[in-house]
Amino acid sequence: MNNEKLKLRKGIKFMAITLPLLFLAPFLMFLGFKAIGRDANILGIILVIIGALVALTSIGLMYLGIKNLLDHLFEK
Repeated sequence: MNNEKLKLRKGIKFMAITLPLLFLAPFLMFLGFKAIGRDANILGIILVIIGALVALTSIGLMYLGIKNLLDHLFEK
């Protein structure tokens, strides 16, 4: 019983961390592309790279969150 609650809590925690990252990643990439368009190439490239890394991190955390939630639901 305790292990089931742990998986549920862990899955919800991952999903809660993922939600703000899903909004932050496109915002950072948008700012980066705007900066590249305004001749601030170094800053723009850095923002695009950070945005891409945040997007990949959010995808990985979402996978882990959904996996833990499904493990809890189907008692793997």
